[in-house]
Amino acid sequence: MTEMNRRVCVRAATADDLPAIYEINRMGWDGVCIAEAVEQRHGVVGGTGWRERKAGEVDEACKQHLDRVIVAEAEGVLVGYATSFFNESDRVGEVANNAVHPNWRNRGVATALIGEVIHGLVREGATMLRVTTLERDLPAQRVYEKLGFREIARSVMYTMSADEASAALDRHGDDCR
Repeated sequence: MTEMNRRVCVRAATADDLPAIYEINRMGWDGVCIAEAVEQRHGVVGGTGWRERKAGEVDEACKQHLDRVIVAEAEGVLVGYATSFFNESDRVGEVANNAVHPNWRNRGVATALIGEVIHGLVREGATMLRVTTLERDLPAQRVYEKLGFREIARSVMYTMSADEASAALDRHGDDCR
């Protein structure tokens, strides 16, 4: 357990924390989630809005790997969480999903959480750490860079609907077969 500013402590997550993590995920990804960008372009996917899909995805990952989840708690309320993965074969640790309640941003909560993830991964034997975020997630980038991560590459994601795919294939005929 790590204390920050005597008001926030970082600790291992428990099953009782999962509902609060889910709620933070429903609020914590506006403007920085691929699922949101996909929904803006294509509309609701699979009958479920992007917030619920993202929250459900993270919720399921947390349930399956609760031992890889830490939380930040302030005044008895969960205000953020972070997850990680460690690949023993290549000794690579990864900062995975993490979010802070909007009311607790810009108070060092994310830095404390990611710092604790880094300490944990190094204790496990990681020889390299990595994290991935969207280009437009500037707050996350600031935290990662502040803690020593350096950018090495950017990737581009493309999408199209099935109708767009069919039309493209029709236009290109045999070129695509």
